[in-house]
Amino acid sequence: MPATCFRCPDGGVTEIKDCLKECRMKQRCLFLPTLRTVAESLERNIDGVTVTELINGTCEMYLKKQKDYIV
Repeated sequence: MPATCFRCPDGGVTEIKDCLKECRMKQRCLFLPTLRTVAESLERNIDGVTVTELINGTCEMYLKKQKDYIV
């Protein structure tokens, strides 16, 4: 399952697509190109296991595959 939301500096949660359209705060916490790059890196659509997944903890990777999460 992919990441679905960004956590804002004030603790609020915003859907990734909504954040990329318009920031809910007065000023963006990161530059828009940086947010787009982060969003694109989260959706890689790789079927097999990657080296990074093997390095990370088993529980963490299992939960990332099974549940939506916030970045």
